[in-house]
Amino acid sequence: MIHIIEPVDPSLILGVDDFEACLVESERRGKWETWKSGYFETYRGAFQPMLDVVYQHDVDGLRPYVEAMDWAAALANARAFVDADGVQKVRDAIRHAMTLLPSDQPFPVYLLVGFGHANGMALPAKEPYLYLGLERAKCLESLEGLVAHEYNHLYRVQRFYRDIDDSSYTVNQLTVGEFTLSEGLATVFPLVLLGQPLTPHRIAECSPALGDPAEAVAKETEMQADVLAHWDCPADRAMLERFYSNGVSYYVGARMIADLVDAGYDICALTRTRTEKLGELVMN
Repeated sequence: MIHIIEPVDPSLILGVDDFEACLVESERRGKWETWKSGYFETYRGAFQPMLDVVYQHDVDGLRPYVEAMDWAAALANARAFVDADGVQKVRDAIRHAMTLLPSDQPFPVYLLVGFGHANGMALPAKEPYLYLGLERAKCLESLEGLVAHEYNHLYRVQRFYRDIDDSSYTVNQLTVGEFTLSEGLATVFPLVLLGQPLTPHRIAECSPALGDPAEAVAKETEMQADVLAHWDCPADRAMLERFYSNGVSYYVGARMIADLVDAGYDICALTRTRTEKLGELVMN
């Protein structure tokens, strides 16, 4: 019997008005206290997993970023995104991604003003979610690709990490190899969805912070060898800086996944495959 999945519409949560209120209040109480007791607490469901999984410190560790950010400029970017019908574009992009990879589990989508670091995230959490940082709205030009990238992460979180305790989950529990394959899947998925070529150059263009695509392609063998040499290392902060912050994990992982797709594997079937098994496919 064929099981047909009926996709569910996500719940979009827009936090721009709350951030504006926070900005006004900060003139009286200061940026940090206003943000920590107000905006952070209101949207803890989105921010806390970032602390637990990525930053790996308590909320006070965010203070330098929050205080250094130009709040007025961040709010202006967020407002411009909303005025350009960005909320509906996000909804449409999610619906498009779900035509290829439907999910029958509801999830929230947080459209918030963050602290200037991330265009988007979808992290292991008690309630899986998708996050977009509207303060970086000028970086969201390729919105459909970004949303599809994060949706691919979200789908795997729903499938493999839904029952985790996010207060104890950190990236350290992943290896460099597992992290690389996860980012590779999420990088290739939008290209397949949008009918774009899986060429090294196009993958390099879609790998954030990688630099000049032609130079990256020329250094592929070197980058892959470095990743493979650290494949089983915990993805701690040093490894993330070595492979994630510069886009290497995205590119190397995507090239590995693209090779599997070129060999006849389906991107959706690969997304539904546990990372350990993906590693076996790549190594074989």
